[in-house]
Amino acid sequence: ASYDIPKFRRNQTNAFIDLGCDVTSLDVANQRPDQDEMEEAVDNADIILVSGGNTLYALDRWRYLGLDELLRTAAERGTVMAGGSAGA
Repeated sequence: ASYDIPKFRRNQTNAFIDLGCDVTSLDVANQRPDQDEMEEAVDNADIILVSGGNTLYALDRWRYLGLDELLRTAAERGTVMAGGSAGA
């Protein structure tokens, strides 16, 4: 939702990296990852963190890409879903 801007991504993920977490980013605001890439990223995540930004843009984009269903399935299987501001 922060439009995949690296500076904002680093602000939200550096603390996790410092704690030894593996962080994988999935850029979807201005790119169209293929379905396999999205499925792999979501399926392998223990925690999904969504940054702030424009909630309506994010939801619309996720629906367009089919990411909304992948996120719903991840939440249903117990993946921790977290976010800041509009990503919460």
